[in-house]
Amino acid sequence: MVGISNEKQLPGDGVVRLTFFHSGDAAALRDMDADAEHRRRFEFPEKFVASLAHSQRVISDWTNQRQEGPFLFAVRAVSNGELLGGCEIRLLADHVANLSYWTVPQHRARGVASRAVALASQIARAQLDVKRIEIVVDPDNFASRRVAMHNGFRAVGMRNDRILHVKDMSILPVDPPNKANSTIFRNVATVRGRIG
Repeated sequence: MVGISNEKQLPGDGVVRLTFFHSGDAAALRDMDADAEHRRRFEFPEKFVASLAHSQRVISDWTNQRQEGPFLFAVRAVSNGELLGGCEIRLLADHVANLSYWTVPQHRARGVASRAVALASQIARAQLDVKRIEIVVDPDNFASRRVAMHNGFRAVGMRNDRILHVKDMSILPVDPPNKANSTIFRNVATVRGRIG
């Protein structure tokens, strides 16, 4: 069993943090489910009607899936805990995972999704033993494509008429770099620049 059961294990970056979804998020999820852009990107059934009851069931399902996956995380502002978006890690075969993400409309184009992808990638590598992450994006979703590329994903082809971005996590350290390590790498780069 590979699950994530302790919210304290979830990372943050000083601006946003990942948490589990809680019952108090149901109204925000209902509103998100009614957003036209969100519905288009996540292929909601045409006759789907967003409701509080549906959002409460979904949060309950996500809570029950924490041990097996898929793994759903809320993206929150560190300053006040406000729900800014969400992301999902869906484990595939052979240490591969699919990563998807969304942002609440009023917080789009503010770097929330990029931060969420970076944090979710840490979880995938360190806690779920993922070696390769895939992000599949509609060709006309330029913002989402930028998020993938900003986080070091490479566009490698198409899958089901969408652009497939991948990142090889097996070559990265398991622990995120700390300030001391960043200083060492910066000094090595400076020395190489002087020599070369």
